[in-house]
Amino acid sequence: MIPWKIGDKVTRKRALGEKEVAHFASLVGDLNPIHSDLGAARLAGFVGTIAHGMIAGSFFSEILGNELPGPGSVYLEQRFQFLAPIYFPSDIVLSVEVVNVRGDQKIITVRTTCLDSDGVLCLDGEAVLLRRDVSANDVS
Repeated sequence: MIPWKIGDKVTRKRALGEKEVAHFASLVGDLNPIHSDLGAARLAGFVGTIAHGMIAGSFFSEILGNELPGPGSVYLEQRFQFLAPIYFPSDIVLSVEVVNVRGDQKIITVRTTCLDSDGVLCLDGEAVLLRRDVSANDVS
């Protein structure tokens, strides 16, 4: 078990464009035109089409499952506040930072944030994860 400590952080940059937004919309079935039609987005009060808030939220899974806490981690809870729209194309910056570690190292709480290309905080949240040991020898 890796001994995580408060303040440990992983940050990743990810390109988010029309292709990713269209694929996500198709995958989850959210075809709201504010994500694909400039006119509809403007009528809704946006300056351009916006990405689904949950597409940014779902990108945390890559960090959580692969790096922090990593393989074997299981989501117990996730909370998000969507603070600003993510216009695309954008190079978003996703960060996961440990804010609490239970003494036995099996449950950690992380802050999850997403910044857009301009450095605007678009998403702020917190996740609680159960960390389980998984080794390559255990996977069939």
